[in-house]
Order: sequence, then structure tokens, then C-alpha cells
Amino acid sequence: MVGYSECETHSLLREKIQHYLIELSPIKVISGMAQGVDQIAAEVAMDLFFDVVAAVPFEGQETLWPEPAQIKYWELLLKCVDVREICEPGYAAWKMMKRNQWMVDNCDVLIAVWDGSSGGTKNCVDYATSKEKTIIRIDPKELKNEQQ
Repeated sequence: MVGYSECETHSLLREKIQHYLIELSPIKVISGMAQGVDQIAAEVAMDLFFDVVAAVPFEGQETLWPEPAQIKYWELLLKCVDVREICEPGYAAWKMMKRNQWMVDNCDVLIAVWDGSSGGTKNCVDYATSKEKTIIRIDPKELKNEQQ
């Protein structure tokens, strides 16, 4: 995926996330509300009329984003049935991990868009594995191959 801008991969991700949400028919969908995949998942869930819970790592996570991204964030938050601020305000990288752990602790199935690289998503998947959660993995690298 190239940054947070719309691209072909976004459309493919939307389709794949939509497929799994329809198949799972969850009571609610939890989104970390970060730019990119988190917000794509929230939008898809809202389009399908699922209740969305925003798991925000801390109040103000969006303050350093470009203005259009902040506007989109607030538009999505206003449509959520619940907004959970997981940690106290103020940026710290560990707060994203704490948010991810909260999401895993409060889900039955994790849909992870992950290319296998190290980082926050890997840590989230590892945590979900340790909690014996069902994990559906979408590899963005494979999406383009599926389309061809």
C-alpha cells in the first residue's frame, strides 16, 4: 500500500474486508481508527450497517495528521456506536500496542491486514495468537496476485 492515499490496493482491501464481514456477520466491529486499513474497515462495516466501536489509543491521536485526514477521522468517530480511549492523552508509541491488546481482548475474530513484516501488526497478531483468537489474515501483497 502506498501511504494513506486511495490506490488499487484499497479497493481490493475493501472487497476482501466486505467479504469477511458479510461471512462473519458480527454483532460489532472494533476499529483502531488509524489512517489506512483501520479506517477502511470502519467504513466498510458502516456501509454494511454493522455497529462500529472505535478503539482510540489516546485522545488526540489525529492531531498531527493532515487536516483532511483529521476531518475524515472525526466524521467516522461521529458514526461509531462507542468510542473507547484506551490510554490517557498524549502520544507514546506503546499506547498503540495497548490499544491493539484491548481490541484483541474484546474480539472473537481478528481480521488482520498484514504482509508478514515486523511491527505493530505483527505484535497484534502474535498477541491474538497467544490469546488463541481466530485470525483471518489478508496479505496485501497477495491481493494483486488474486486479481490477475
